[in-house]
Amino acid sequence: RAAERLRAAADHVCREDGVAYMRALLGEPPGPVRQRSLPMAGFSMRGFSRRYMRVPVVLAALGCPNGCSFCNTSAYAGRRKVSVADPEEAVAALTAQAARLGGGAFLSLIFDEDVFADLDWVRRFGALLKERRERWGWKWFGFGSVRSLSALDAEEVRELGCGALWTGVESFEGGGAPGEGALAKRSGDPARVVKALHEEGVLVVASMALGFDGHTRASAERDIDSFVRMRPPFYQVAPLNPCPGTPLFARLRSEGRLDPRYRWDDFHLFRGDWASHPHLAPGETRELFELAHRRLAEENGPPFLGMLEGFL
Repeated sequence: RAAERLRAAADHVCREDGVAYMRALLGEPPGPVRQRSLPMAGFSMRGFSRRYMRVPVVLAALGCPNGCSFCNTSAYAGRRKVSVADPEEAVAALTAQAARLGGGAFLSLIFDEDVFADLDWVRRFGALLKERRERWGWKWFGFGSVRSLSALDAEEVRELGCGALWTGVESFEGGGAPGEGALAKRSGDPARVVKALHEEGVLVVASMALGFDGHTRASAERDIDSFVRMRPPFYQVAPLNPCPGTPLFARLRSEGRLDPRYRWDDFHLFRGDWASHPHLAPGETRELFELAHRRLAEENGPPFLGMLEGFL
């Protein structure tokens, strides 16, 4: 197999932060890892193709301790969180990026899988943004779990400079099944969290997965009901996929449930049915996927209007 040939040809395989790994391999002292900024990202929106928005990206931390069984990031870092930039360094990186963009207000991305889990970090970061008047218009996009966001008011989230964030709902009931992990990040009331953030003008990208072992057709449709009622301005709904290297992949393989034709290069976020399911027939996850998107579009309207509603 390709994986076996690659392993045979390699002297070492790195499954953690590359800088720390190389230092240990060379016998150098560990020390802190420093990488203040990632390459500039950007996006355009359909109907606004001539407007390309450049987004500075600051890497604040690697990994995630929440340990969802399907998560690449958590598996790769061994359920650890590796800090890469303190608040002062993150703001310094943004200041340098602001100079590149010619000053003024802009949106940045703070890359940390659950930045609000470290309240001291995010509060210090927000305070530094407020210290100088020229930073007052800066907004940032971050990632926060329902559990960590439940520990502070939505108004404080906004006052910290957060203009948008991603939160993983994943499942309201199916994710609690044995073998799928406790989804600890999901503890709390996601509908209340999203509603409060929306009322404060913080845009939310909410994610949900379909195909947990605990999902039946009825329970998956109830998950979709709850997700649609939550009215997230933006969303990601995807089949639960066993990415190689994750605990989910290892479990499904040990149970003999993976499609024998499944290879690492077949992985795609929106492609399901690579594993048998105890309650859902082949193709049924795709039907649920299409049902969720149809209902979100028909009942909640276009995401662009949801964004405008949040701004208003």
